[in-house]
Amino acid sequence: MKDNKITKRDLNRLVLDYLILEGYRTAAESFASEAATDLPSNAAQQVEEANIEMRIQIKEKVESGDVMGAIEMCNDLDPEILDARPRLHFHLLTQSLIELIRHGRTAEALMFAKTELAPRAERNEEFLKELESVMCLLVYGATGPGTGKEKSKDKAKEQDKGNKDQATGSVTFDAPPSLLELLSTQHRDLTASELNTALLASLSLGGPRHEPRLAELMRLCAWGENALVKNGVAFPRLEIGRGEGGRLLGGQEGEGVKEEN
Repeated sequence: MKDNKITKRDLNRLVLDYLILEGYRTAAESFASEAATDLPSNAAQQVEEANIEMRIQIKEKVESGDVMGAIEMCNDLDPEILDARPRLHFHLLTQSLIELIRHGRTAEALMFAKTELAPRAERNEEFLKELESVMCLLVYGATGPGTGKEKSKDKAKEQDKGNKDQATGSVTFDAPPSLLELLSTQHRDLTASELNTALLASLSLGGPRHEPRLAELMRLCAWGENALVKNGVAFPRLEIGRGEGGRLLGGQEGEGVKEEN
């Protein structure tokens, strides 16, 4: 390991890659300027061409439920992003349908499914199955007071527990877990991540990568340390906290990734 020399330039490139992909524009600009002598000559240009603010705004719109707004911004940035990725486009439209159903806009949801999604699903069996799953939410959705569907207190508590991970909406759903997942914030996040990956690829920021190289290296380090621990090898361990480092590891710090006293 001592023979593997890591230069300051390599480390700085990792930091800049992290700042750009995570959307820290101000920090990325400052770092590119202050560490200019230990970065590639085009570092400042990389930050400028990353469209960080636009990319983060698009991602946040999906995460907040404004999917059509995200699609509009994406098309303004580069119309070919969605045209060249029909699967991603379908997933975004499906997420938009979920948002309509979530807020009880049934008539709009049916029309949207008919005009925007059905034509695409007719040509793709996988799309059709996904659309059918989302449409099942209409069967289980029940608007609150005034619908004539009274629930016992026990039933209401059970439903609240099942809906605890749902993004905020005006409709509650007494649906199987597989369908409730469609309403979760995690499902929004997955859609937003898929779009962000496409945006990064279109900007030539690492191709299909959707996370910083630093996160990949940290997970690889955690895996290596765990392997050494299991084989009884003594080594100086890396201390990784449960803050930003834990997030980069996906909340899966290994037993070998801890402080050695």
